[in-house]
Amino acid sequence: MVAKEQSLQSDALPQGWYKTELHKIADVLSGKRLPKGKSLINQNNGYPYIRVADMANGSVDLTNIKYVPQEIIPSIRKYIILYSDIYISVAGTLGLIGTIPKSLDGANLTENANRITNIDCDRDYLKFYLQSNAIQGVVNSEMTLGAQPKLALTRIRNFEIILPPTLEEQKAIARVLSDTDALIQSLEKLIEKKKRIKEGMMQELLRPKEGWVEYKIGSIGTTYGGLSGKTKADFGEGSSQYITFLNVINNPTIDPNLFERVEIRWNENQNVVQQNDLLFNTSSETPEEVGLCSVLLSKHSELYLNSFCFGFRLNSQKINQLYLAYFFRSYYGREHMKALAQGATRYNLSKSLFNKLVIQIPDLKIQNKIAQALIDTDTDIRNYMSQMNKITKVKNGLMQQLLTGKIRLI
Repeated sequence: MVAKEQSLQSDALPQGWYKTELHKIADVLSGKRLPKGKSLINQNNGYPYIRVADMANGSVDLTNIKYVPQEIIPSIRKYIILYSDIYISVAGTLGLIGTIPKSLDGANLTENANRITNIDCDRDYLKFYLQSNAIQGVVNSEMTLGAQPKLALTRIRNFEIILPPTLEEQKAIARVLSDTDALIQSLEKLIEKKKRIKEGMMQELLRPKEGWVEYKIGSIGTTYGGLSGKTKADFGEGSSQYITFLNVINNPTIDPNLFERVEIRWNENQNVVQQNDLLFNTSSETPEEVGLCSVLLSKHSELYLNSFCFGFRLNSQKINQLYLAYFFRSYYGREHMKALAQGATRYNLSKSLFNKLVIQIPDLKIQNKIAQALIDTDTDIRNYMSQMNKITKVKNGLMQQLLTGKIRLI
């Protein structure tokens, strides 16, 4: 089909399109809370129960579905959701919109979600319209206030919906957006597959083996601190850049696109981060997240480190910096760091204890091969994520154009 451009004023609709309210084209019904004192079970000898935790925009995650015990099924059995319905989350994470797979047809629905049923238009068109900015903006602005924000049933029923005049046109729009969703989902699966492959590679390649050499950390490099003596007013300003805390903990290699600004005065004595330096976070709420490592592979002038991290500069030609960054993110590196973490409610990493740490490292040639294999996998993951982000932007643009009739498909 050839798209036809539609000349519109900002508040105009194409000929034949019309506005209505959700309750005029569908029924909106509540889910059901479990009886007091009753809990869900893992075994599937009851009916599946869909929680907000299982929901995403589009469909539900089948990974951790729970089940209603047999003895309480009669009391909540009528609060179900069908394959032909649409769900909307109304508590917790608000405004998640999607449909369920056929395997969950007739599952029980949590009280923290509503189901939209008896739909008098194309179901998938309505699903996408409910995901659009027009409705999500209402969700964000009209939710009731309280300890736990909640979206009222009456407000959902009064959502304003724009519809093309024919079922054929509704289906055509839904098909285009569904095809785009399928592309996004295929990339999501590729990303998850690559991440699992990487985890397996790290588990095997970084496991200490016979013949590997022991090194005391303090003997192969020196530590230095991050920014000191800075105030809130110094950040976001100035001609200098610094590496943020999140850039260190989220990435095995520092992302230069995420540097932020900081004011460094001429008389300050601050440590400058150099190419190939290793960077570690010194503090976290859990011992599992202390001492996550990242390496700066690119070269920059006048680059600094946030005050919640410290740097480590190697002085040995026998060590590959990238290999070490991956090692300290592996199971084996994390076990070392957890053992060094000190604290009760918040955990800290002492540089002096870090320097006393002894680790086993293979020959440099093996380090290089391992580091290259892992960074190649990370590059694949980043490329897939970049593709997915681009397609997601395309989909958002299509929704804005197709769901308002600015572009017509028939």
